[in-house]
Amino acid sequence: MANRNETGSTASGLRQLRRATQGNAAPGTEARDSRLTGTARNPWRTMRTTFHQERMTMIRMLSAFNLKPGEDETAFRAAYQDFITELHATCMILAADPPGRRVRDTPMDTGDNYAQEFFSIMCFRNRAQLDEAYAHIEERMKSSTTATHLRMYRRITNSVFLCWEEDAE
Repeated sequence: MANRNETGSTASGLRQLRRATQGNAAPGTEARDSRLTGTARNPWRTMRTTFHQERMTMIRMLSAFNLKPGEDETAFRAAYQDFITELHATCMILAADPPGRRVRDTPMDTGDNYAQEFFSIMCFRNRAQLDEAYAHIEERMKSSTTATHLRMYRRITNSVFLCWEEDAE
């Protein structure tokens, strides 16, 4: 199984960026991280600037859903990881978190009217990447070649997708 950093985990990516911008990057990360900026010449300075510019317009999408009856949670999580890996490899998303399960037995969960049990957040670099990802899905639906997306979508029910723009710092 790929580690979370290779699949674009938001938390590990942010930790890596913090280390890089503080001049304390782990050995061997320079080549891997320079892909984020498209430059091998002083990637840390460019990465810091690029990240700051992108962060101001980052789009996040919350996916809230239930698994279809009979769907095995372990198998779903493995398939979701493959789905995210593909989206990340094709630059359709910037990052994504693994699905989380709802915690209802706390006063902090006030969504009594919401039935969804699973949640995940995907990050898009900006509105253009979000729109490009949707156009890609829509185009592939017309040609019936959305195998990965459809396989994932067929495993869930009662889905809701909410997008928001990241607040500027």
